[in-house]
Amino acid sequence: MIIGIDFDGVVSDSTRLKIREAKRIYGIDLLPENCSIRTAEEAGLSREQYKELVRRIYGTELFLEADEVAGACRSLQLLNRDNLIHIVTSRDDQEADFAKKFLEKRKIPYDKFTNTSNESKLSVCQGNNIDSFIDDTYENLVDLSICKFRLYLFSTPSNRNITIEHPDIKRANNWKELYRFLKAHCK
Repeated sequence: MIIGIDFDGVVSDSTRLKIREAKRIYGIDLLPENCSIRTAEEAGLSREQYKELVRRIYGTELFLEADEVAGACRSLQLLNRDNLIHIVTSRDDQEADFAKKFLEKRKIPYDKFTNTSNESKLSVCQGNNIDSFIDDTYENLVDLSICKFRLYLFSTPSNRNITIEHPDIKRANNWKELYRFLKAHCK
């Protein structure tokens, strides 16, 4: 099975860094649920400020201080024994380099890394025969639903209140639960 995995919010967690840097740069107190482009405005951070904040974190050595999403490394090590792991992210080239360094530093296994900065996740998934895809952005999964492979919304503080209305998308609350879902389809 080929498992496609979004990077930010599923493998890496930069929430702590976003909270710290938003306070330092803008004087704004972000809560964990306001650490996405979709929710940052609720805390008073403009879309442009959020993009700049992300650029300052993802495109620098600071990103290597980001946390691993709990259970990601161990689950991916186990899944990678019998499956191919394809990391699919949308960053600029410098940010993608830091994402790879993050994976290497934490010994998180993957078989392929695709930066979709100029391409849709849909075309990447279709072109790489993805069987299952995990993302923390519901709208991305809705876009992918035309492919008819297994889709999982990985829970984060900024998406916990989203109601899944699409019948082909299933919520995974953590890596332990996601691992069980994926292993059930590996047989």
